[in-house]
Amino acid sequence: MSGSATSSRGNSQTALPNLFLGDNYRTLSPKSLFQIEILPFADGSGGDAGDVADGNDVATIGPSGAADGHFGHEDVKDVWRYDPGGAGRLIVSLVYREGAPKYRLVVYDEESGKRIGRGNNGPVSVDAIGPVRIEIENRAPKTRPELGAYTIVVTHE
Repeated sequence: MSGSATSSRGNSQTALPNLFLGDNYRTLSPKSLFQIEILPFADGSGGDAGDVADGNDVATIGPSGAADGHFGHEDVKDVWRYDPGGAGRLIVSLVYREGAPKYRLVVYDEESGKRIGRGNNGPVSVDAIGPVRIEIENRAPKTRPELGAYTIVVTHE
């Protein structure tokens, strides 16, 4: 379905670009109501930080063990910090809310910087003795321009 819309300001009208809804097989009624919501896709709170070793610029996964992050365009890697509050086994997993590219999870011990676990396209189990850094990388070059939203979940056993 195609159509056009106008925007009026005072007495003048400005034509907006054509709006296409539906596809070759399904169309929407011209009287359909819909909502367009524009949300910030900010990098800072979505795990993109991590260049500074002191941890001050890294997004933190809270006590609930879950946080939301985003991929898209040049944003192909996110870094998160999680403090389990003591030694134990951690299971790190990713759930996509939008898009579903292949990904790699890598977990590092924050104090030593050593890699303690990694996995592709699935959960990672590690034995942690303190805070960890979790790196998530989009491993699908074809989907890198697409925006994707995920929830990272860390369970502490």
